[in-house]
Amino acid sequence: MVPILRLLIPLLFLYSCEQKNIGVIHWSTHFHHLSKEKKYADSLGEKTPWMVRYFDVVWENGEATPTAVAHLPKNLSIHSSAIYIQRQVVENTSKAELPTLSKKIISMIQQMETISHSNSKELLVDFDWGKKTKSKYFELISILKKSFPTKVVSTTIRLSQFANPKVYGVPPSSKGLLMMYQTGSLNQPDRPLLWEKSEVQTYLKEKSYPLSLDVAIPTFSWSRIQRKMPMKNKTRGSLIFPSYSNDLENDKDFKQIQPNQFICTKAHFFHGFFLLPGDRVIPEKVAENDLKWAIEEANSISRNAGTVYLYLIEEASNGAYPAKWFR
Repeated sequence: MVPILRLLIPLLFLYSCEQKNIGVIHWSTHFHHLSKEKKYADSLGEKTPWMVRYFDVVWENGEATPTAVAHLPKNLSIHSSAIYIQRQVVENTSKAELPTLSKKIISMIQQMETISHSNSKELLVDFDWGKKTKSKYFELISILKKSFPTKVVSTTIRLSQFANPKVYGVPPSSKGLLMMYQTGSLNQPDRPLLWEKSEVQTYLKEKSYPLSLDVAIPTFSWSRIQRKMPMKNKTRGSLIFPSYSNDLENDKDFKQIQPNQFICTKAHFFHGFFLLPGDRVIPEKVAENDLKWAIEEANSISRNAGTVYLYLIEEASNGAYPAKWFR
């Protein structure tokens, strides 16, 4: 008789390989639909980690200023507190002023967590650094790590930064969050902006990165608005969240010209945007098969040790992205 343990070991191995540590990202400043979002998050698995955007830091009146501050609920266990830093903040802050900026960020987080009785284990800093800002931004991360020893400091990593660490450098954070979306540019109106699998694949040729990584995949949609500027012979792009694709199909002031493209036929407001005749509106969403492929890639990149975050739970919990896709 074959010992039962010998039979179980391969099964246990297969089961462990299939496990996915799925988390959710909440980016709104309000929590109007928290009960629905919590129910969705709970359906993904036990103790689903939450990443919550706390506030933005923008350059206003000659100084770095926290804005878009979230009203944190008292009944939510937050694993990671996220902040977004506007590019102008780092550009306009001297190296000598970085410790002051760090103190301002830490003080704001501590105030918010005291009021909401939260205590996140991680701080995620979202900033798209480049050649001009890399040195100061990396120093800011180093200061935050030393000044905030109670939290793991993580940084967002764009696909281009992941693929070219020698060019962009590697931030001195404890870990990173790879943002596996936004493969195009608003300046490239004929190419998908949110997601193009073939483009993602070109960035992921090398699966290794000097930092351990979590990965964020796009469980949201948007619509791109393209307006031709006759004076400059250029196209100006804007974004609407979410895509409102059903509204586009049923609005008499739009004409569908391609399976996934609409033209505005009459000047009117559309979800807060004033559209002109001739404006093109292109809804974009990631397909189920592509998301499942993204999760497998994310597990490979994180070596099955990191968390795959669904960005955003606000839209995922509305039924557009069933939880069964990710289990």
